[in-house]
Amino acid sequence: MGQISVEIYEPAGSVLSGNQQYITYSLTNACNFRCSYCYQEHSKNALDEKNFEKTFLYVERELKNYDRLMVHWFGGEPLLRLKWLTSASERLTRICEQLGKPYYAGITTNGSLFSKQTASLLKKNGVKQVQFSLDGEQEIHNTLRLHKNGKGTYESVMTAIQNAIDEEFTIFLRINLSLRAVGAFEDLVADLKQRGFDESKLFVYINEMKQHSNSMNGGGIYFQSVAEYAEDFVRCLRVLKRHGYSLPRIEPVDVNCAFDKPSSVLFGVDGNLYHCTTGTDRALGELNVNGELAASSSRRDAIHSREPWDDPHCTNCKSLPTCMGGCAYLDEEGKTKCNPEGFVVEQLLRTHLNTTQ
Repeated sequence: MGQISVEIYEPAGSVLSGNQQYITYSLTNACNFRCSYCYQEHSKNALDEKNFEKTFLYVERELKNYDRLMVHWFGGEPLLRLKWLTSASERLTRICEQLGKPYYAGITTNGSLFSKQTASLLKKNGVKQVQFSLDGEQEIHNTLRLHKNGKGTYESVMTAIQNAIDEEFTIFLRINLSLRAVGAFEDLVADLKQRGFDESKLFVYINEMKQHSNSMNGGGIYFQSVAEYAEDFVRCLRVLKRHGYSLPRIEPVDVNCAFDKPSSVLFGVDGNLYHCTTGTDRALGELNVNGELAASSSRRDAIHSREPWDDPHCTNCKSLPTCMGGCAYLDEEGKTKCNPEGFVVEQLLRTHLNTTQ
């Protein structure tokens, strides 16, 4: 393979914030699934009226600095709190109207409660994008992603996808790739195509099923390293391409993750600020009743001032422009922070260019 010249530039100042305020609401810790690998605590804790109110005041004040508001509903399972979601949507929409800012919303849901009626209601409340997840083909999925009643959930997810298609949502389907799922990955993709869920209907992307501190320790599920996962990641991307699905673009980014931007905030069930949907164990900042940042941790400052140029490993890495320092959460946890793409750059380029090694 010939040499590829990559010009690396350093953005002026610190991490770029963009022109949108991105708010994620963790509506509840409760969930009606019992995924065997899940790291979340399934308590009944949920955002209440008092904690919602301080988040609204925070958004109302901060949104003046941005061009638009992007909201994402998360959980637990956020549709367990559908009435609260619709009420909060109405309040956030009014704030945007008062400030003359566009409002856009999305949701991550396990799909079990995503009925036609619910899909229509979400659409009326400004939700335009929805994300579902599968853990492999039907048999594998149904051993890993169980309903709390012990039954498999593969068909309920497929029904939810069809409901989302019927309501013309922008759909993202996340495939959580484990060691168990690799061998039958093509069976899963073939089933999606057979059901009519092709590239024109949804966007498919692959994500590593990672083991976190509260995850199960079952054998034969988790990859032993990012490098090991990266090899199977490429193989599965080739399957997607053969079936007509698009591949993730290889391009420079300003930050590795949207959650690392100062413009991005995740509100936990206590109404305080957290880093990301995985890092909800320790608050980055606390809001007072007026929606003002009453206390901020040094971790929050470190995340927002984090620069890849500070790490010699990153500055010597050819994948730096597409990674920008890797995952801040994994870095903080002492785990490999690198994106898998960095381990298989040549294979990825060959896959995009349709050449063989």
